[in-house]
Amino acid sequence: ALIDYLSQLPVDRPLLFLISGGTSSLVEVLNEGIQLDDLRRVNQWLLGSGFSIEKMNQVRKSMSAIKGGGLLHHIGERRVTGLFISDVRWDDPAVIGSGLLAAEQGDVEAVGSMKLPDWISRLTESGNRQQLPDSPQVELHVVASLRDAREAAAEAARALGYDTQVSHAFINASAENAGRRLALELMDSLDLLDHQDLWAL
Repeated sequence: ALIDYLSQLPVDRPLLFLISGGTSSLVEVLNEGIQLDDLRRVNQWLLGSGFSIEKMNQVRKSMSAIKGGGLLHHIGERRVTGLFISDVRWDDPAVIGSGLLAAEQGDVEAVGSMKLPDWISRLTESGNRQQLPDSPQVELHVVASLRDAREAAAEAARALGYDTQVSHAFINASAENAGRRLALELMDSLDLLDHQDLWAL
């Protein structure tokens, strides 16, 4: 539907894209020869692989005709503005939503170096390796980030009368381990702080 929509627009129509974290799971055009059942099976394997979200998205991008900058093939010479709400560590538009409008350097090489089952390697190798357009008129801006979300949560808590502390530490662990660590930090803080305090984590 996205590709059809773009193809029907006037060739000189400026485009505005609003892209947030979670886009990877909401929009997809698979490379030729890859079926939805293949993607489901790969995702199921990835979720149990222990790979970081960055590595998982690199595998997914290698199966996609629009991610990793692939959507640029359908933009033509149109002027494009992309506004991003980031859920990734470095607020990189090439990573947010698996990079519909920007390619991350080294994606192809990274997937090639991963230890993947043969059946996944065959799917990733079937990907379209076309070179991305050189000079599309694309401006990309991150308008909100995880830091903004934490600060807004803390501000709302303060408005309700809570003392707050904001942790900007990057959490890169399993939910079980991260939850345990955060709970221990909170318990330690209760030795020093009032029980009405709220942490924005």
